[in-house]
Amino acid sequence: MRGLLALVLGLSVGLATAAPAVHEYQLENGLKLIVKEDH
Repeated sequence: MRGLLALVLGLSVGLATAAPAVHEYQLENGLKLIVKEDH
């Protein structure tokens, strides 16, 4: 799972100039939140 997260973060850094920032958070209960800027 961490390898996949690292891959996703690596790809998002490469696309940072073309796409809004995306932040992922994993809560203690296992819920994953994905926050994307909309402006």
